[in-house]
Amino acid sequence: MKNYDERCDVWSVGVILYILLSGKAPFDGDDDHEITEQVKIGQYNMKGGIWDVLSNDAKDLIRKMLTYNYKNRISAKEAISHVWFKNASPQLVDTDLMAESLKNLAKFSATQKLQ
Repeated sequence: MKNYDERCDVWSVGVILYILLSGKAPFDGDDDHEITEQVKIGQYNMKGGIWDVLSNDAKDLIRKMLTYNYKNRISAKEAISHVWFKNASPQLVDTDLMAESLKNLAKFSATQKLQ
């Protein structure tokens, strides 16, 4: 939309965080055009599967990072100060959840180009 500021980068990091936590892209399509159209709509799915076991804090951060209207999107400073980062602890890592995420990520990298 040619309204570029640091919140555009927050969107990009939100997409990467979505992929890292779920192993899937938030916007899907058979080609670049379809993916671009999904991005323009700004709707993504956080229901079922891995999303049922990810923390509400993680989902909240992603929602704030992927807010379609950049004026309402969280800033980089707000994102890095989000409660999800403050509450992160190695003891909270669910190894089964991470194994599923890695499996999804492997499938994603085999079928998509990460540019």
